[in-house]
Amino acid sequence: MMSRSHFYEETEPFILKEREEFRKKFDIPEDNTVFFMAPGDAENEVKWSLPIMERTVRMLMDQLQNRGINTNEFSVVIPTTPNSAKHIKSAIEGEWGCRVIFTETHEEKYSALAGSDIGVCFNGEVAAEALVNQLPIIVLDKLNKLEFYFMLSWNRFVNDMNIIADGPLFKEIIEAEANPTKLCSVLTQWMESPAHRLWPLEGFEMHLNRMLPLKTRELGMGNHDEYHSPDKRAAEVIWNLT
Repeated sequence: MMSRSHFYEETEPFILKEREEFRKKFDIPEDNTVFFMAPGDAENEVKWSLPIMERTVRMLMDQLQNRGINTNEFSVVIPTTPNSAKHIKSAIEGEWGCRVIFTETHEEKYSALAGSDIGVCFNGEVAAEALVNQLPIIVLDKLNKLEFYFMLSWNRFVNDMNIIADGPLFKEIIEAEANPTKLCSVLTQWMESPAHRLWPLEGFEMHLNRMLPLKTRELGMGNHDEYHSPDKRAAEVIWNLT
C-alpha cells in the first residue's frame, strides 16, 4: 500500500526510527554529521572512485579544522560486500581525518542510508535506495567516450532517477569534474543548507507511483494504491508464458 501523494510523509517515521537505531548501534551522536560513501563493487570501480572520496573527505576535514570546527563530530560510512571488501580496504591509503565505519550486510547498508546525512556514490547504483531513505547523494561516474556520446545523444543524465524525473534530482559529477575541490564545494553547500534534503524528494514523489506495477487501476481505495513487487509481476508473466 502506498500513498499517491504523501509517500515520504508516511515513511519518514520509519526512516527516523532506523536512523536512531543505526546511530545507537555504532555510537554516533544525533548531532554528528555522517557521510555515506559507496565506491562501487567491482575492483575497477573502487580503484577509481574511492581515492577521490578519500581525498575529498581529507580536504573537507582540513577546511573544517581551519574554521575551528571539531572534526570528531563527523563520520564516514562505507558499505562493503564480500566481493568489494578486499578492494575497498586495499584502496584506502591512510587516515581520512575522521572516523570511518564499514558495513558488511545489506541490512546494515540500508540502515546506514537512513542514518546518514549526505551521500556520495559511484554510478548511482544506490540512488533509488537513497531516495527512499531521504538521503541526498552526489553521483560520480567514469564513462568511456562511446558511453558518454550515447548518454548525451539519448539522455541529459546518467542516473536512472534523474532520467525518470527528467531533472537533476541528484547532482551528477562526471569524469574530470570528479575531483576533491568540486566535491568539497558541493558538500559544504549542502551541509550549510538543510533544504537540499527536501526538494529532490518533493520533485520525485510524483514519479514514484508510475514506476511500480499497480495491482489494479480500479481499486477505489481513497488516496492509497496497492502495488505488486516488480519481481513478482515479472515471474508471473514468465510462468504464464511457459
